[in-house]
Amino acid sequence: MTDSRSAPGPRQMPKAERLLALAREKYEPRRATRWPYLVRGDERFRFERPDRRRLLADLRAAWRGEYPGEAAPAARDLSAVADDLRRLAEQAEPDQPTAEDQAAELMEAHGISAVPADRGLSLVTRLEDCPLPGEYVIPEPYLVAADGIHLVRDDGAGYARVAWAWLFPVAVYVDPDGDHLVELAWRDGPRWVSRLIRRAVTKSGRKLVAEAGDAGLPVIEAEARQAERWLAAAEAANRQVMPRHPVARQLGWQADGKTFVTGHDAPWRVEPRYADQAAALAAHRPCGTLASWKNAIGAADDHLVVQAAAYAGLASPLLEPLGLDSFTVDISGRSTRGKTITAMVALSCWADPSDKSEAMHTWQAASVIGIEKRLNLVSGLTVVLDETRLVKDPALVDAVVYMIPKNHGRPRGGGWPNMIPWRAIAVSTGEQPATSFTTHQGASPRVLSICSPPFGTDGQASRAQMALDLVREYLAAHADKLCGSSDGSHPPASGWIGHEAREGPALLPEKLREELRRRGFELDAVIPGWLEMGALLIMDTQRPAHLIPRRTAGRLSRHLVFRREILDSQASSADGQ
Repeated sequence: MTDSRSAPGPRQMPKAERLLALAREKYEPRRATRWPYLVRGDERFRFERPDRRRLLADLRAAWRGEYPGEAAPAARDLSAVADDLRRLAEQAEPDQPTAEDQAAELMEAHGISAVPADRGLSLVTRLEDCPLPGEYVIPEPYLVAADGIHLVRDDGAGYARVAWAWLFPVAVYVDPDGDHLVELAWRDGPRWVSRLIRRAVTKSGRKLVAEAGDAGLPVIEAEARQAERWLAAAEAANRQVMPRHPVARQLGWQADGKTFVTGHDAPWRVEPRYADQAAALAAHRPCGTLASWKNAIGAADDHLVVQAAAYAGLASPLLEPLGLDSFTVDISGRSTRGKTITAMVALSCWADPSDKSEAMHTWQAASVIGIEKRLNLVSGLTVVLDETRLVKDPALVDAVVYMIPKNHGRPRGGGWPNMIPWRAIAVSTGEQPATSFTTHQGASPRVLSICSPPFGTDGQASRAQMALDLVREYLAAHADKLCGSSDGSHPPASGWIGHEAREGPALLPEKLREELRRRGFELDAVIPGWLEMGALLIMDTQRPAHLIPRRTAGRLSRHLVFRREILDSQASSADGQ
């Protein structure tokens, strides 16, 4: 008979094995994108401190619940089970990553242990020159990191870069037509860059890169779509805190009828419609004092033409409230008499007229569209067009002088400037009157022509005297082409150039114009000098007074009649030298 008490019972498993079996029942091993973890109910346990300490405590609690009469496993057993569970979690299929998982992953990559509540905004707001308005927020699923803006995807595809540096919408500007411009600010190295961008452009990433890429916009075309979505989301989230300001598209009077803008931020920010207006805009800025300007203008007390130019500059703002059309003040006469300085006086009321600025516009560099844009920049200020003698195409002066009183440019399509408006007094200068270029009957009444020399007639009339010498040579070389009788029975093959009058040679203007132009002179440019010298006969009943009706070969036409005594005296003086 066998003693039952001596028979061995079933062998009990070690605590570590029982704890592992228990843990596998109660915990589900999982693996995120970058780390393994366990799930029990609604709780998640990672294997790094402090989560590891929490997991070990939870394992002890699970043991007591399953084996209430036994002491908890030793610390080394708990640690070994935790390691085994980690290996199981590492072997699990990876989870579909959540936005928060990826946000945490992104933050870890930048040395941040957890996603901050402000989603990285404090990196920006702690800077002294932060351009963001108060209470600005970063909308989910975006994050601000040290290296730019990131989008945290919730589709398992990871996170995507939006911008390679900080980029934010910070304000909205509304122009008089109701169009919106968004102020974007971005970080370029150690500084902030700010630009006003049309809203239509901010909604198209590629257009945005094309417009602001040269200014350092931290977006590349491959990520342009993400950038436009980020800007839309940021603006929507901060609509209540982003300030709204009026913006002017030109200087002078604004659409509200009461605001007059004299320069950038004076009193409104100015964002011109065309990029090539920016240089002229920059010249319209305050400088010096009113007292010093008045003192300088006081030197013009004895110079009526200079005073008239100053009045033209000061009168420009009155066009709009009085309902008057734009017009031209034309100051013409021979060179070295102060025409350009006089025009600078007119411009000095509103802008820097010196050579170092771009306020003075010249006929030499002008085109119809360029002048339209220059006029369009102002609505109540002065525009200077200097030196008609340098114009490349005389037809340009004709077109512009006729166009200015219309208060708008030409109609065009294809994206070209179309009917752009202005209201301005234009000051034109040149050796010959601007009206001498035009054949439009409606142009002359809108031009105030001033032919008097701004600073008198002292000094040598070099070009007029040189041209008069050419007239003497012309007469000597073509004496046979001066008609000596009224019948003109034997005209030369090329036609008469004029006739001998009692006062002196009477020349047909077109014949003389051709000869002078061939020699590098413009007739209309030297006539004012000849009049100053008294070289031409004038009749007060004529308009203009220097074109005298006479007959050459029986045909009545207007002539330039040169005084014989002036021709002879000038010639004798030259011989004496």
